[in-house]
Amino acid sequence: MKHLLAPLLLVLAAASVRAAASGPAAPISTLPFTFEAGQVFLPVSINGAPPETFVLDSGASGFVVDTDVARARALETAGSREGSGAGKGTYHITYAIHVAFKLGESVTVTPDSCYVIDLSSLPATIGRHVAGIVGYDFFSRYVVDLDHDAQILRVYDPDSYRYTGDGSVLPLTFHKKVPYITAAIKVKGRRSSIEEFMVDSGSGDAVDHDLIAQSRGKKLDVVGGVGLGQEYRVTLGRVESLRLGKYEIVDAVGVAGGKAMIGNQVLGRFRVIFDYRRAQIALEPNSHYHDTFEVDASGIDLRLDPATGEFIVHDVHQGSPAEQAGIAPDDRIVEIDSEPAQHFSLTHVTRLFQTPDRRINLTLRRGSTETSRAIITRKQL
Repeated sequence: MKHLLAPLLLVLAAASVRAAASGPAAPISTLPFTFEAGQVFLPVSINGAPPETFVLDSGASGFVVDTDVARARALETAGSREGSGAGKGTYHITYAIHVAFKLGESVTVTPDSCYVIDLSSLPATIGRHVAGIVGYDFFSRYVVDLDHDAQILRVYDPDSYRYTGDGSVLPLTFHKKVPYITAAIKVKGRRSSIEEFMVDSGSGDAVDHDLIAQSRGKKLDVVGGVGLGQEYRVTLGRVESLRLGKYEIVDAVGVAGGKAMIGNQVLGRFRVIFDYRRAQIALEPNSHYHDTFEVDASGIDLRLDPATGEFIVHDVHQGSPAEQAGIAPDDRIVEIDSEPAQHFSLTHVTRLFQTPDRRINLTLRRGSTETSRAIITRKQL
């Protein structure tokens, strides 16, 4: 029997080798991240310096370094221009060269150039200092597996990676180095429509499209465009249905009046695998897939003052509990339910204000006068 078993063992061994070779590729690197305030925060090193906080942004056409950070790192610059972002208007861009960005221990990207932009406005809206943005030059070189549940970013070599999961694989198109997908969107009172959306992991929104302004559902006039550029008024409303491949997102919150995009309130409900080499994105639902989409139930649009840790009332929705309580723009929140404002993160306060039917006691400072106001939050949409 030995002479029969030997060839069989060789065949089985060869099959085993082929199975191993066709199995899932091992990641080049596995990077932990923080998912907070609708943003993915990663530690990134610039030219060998200690790591600093960057935002992972598929909507950015390249790496970005904050102006003050670029100055502190003495980055070499070469030219400048005016650019545009989520807001209206433009902002100043300088190009830096000979800059190496290191993510983890084994991923280094040295683009031909990167952008130097003033990011000093971001802490007020996302609650922390940001040294820069990770954009297209990273996504285009690797397969980027964004696991929101585990808060882990897996980086793969595109030559050896093949997606073998059972999620939806959607084709990507690119405009100015930014990825887009097509999806079916339906708002109340209108038929479903196939539209193109930017895939924007740098946006804390859910889904934005001008069709929301045509919805027959309830809508609010709010401040928008709070990224780079100037802010402006937008229409906030609900999307009855957003179909992404075989998945359907229902009752999402979004705005009309800006770029059509799908942001982290939707992307965060999936494991998202960006594969620019094959011009595709894979989506696998995670534990947050069925979470409800919340809206601020107080009517306050807040900004954080990084210098004091206090919260500034930036805008008040018309007819909201905040307006009825006599709260006005430029009021400073110094205490929340008798606790100093500095004890709260921006994310914590946002979640607190999203809770309907809750009484929130605020101590406000208007000029040099402090006063107490009580809000009983209620659902706005």
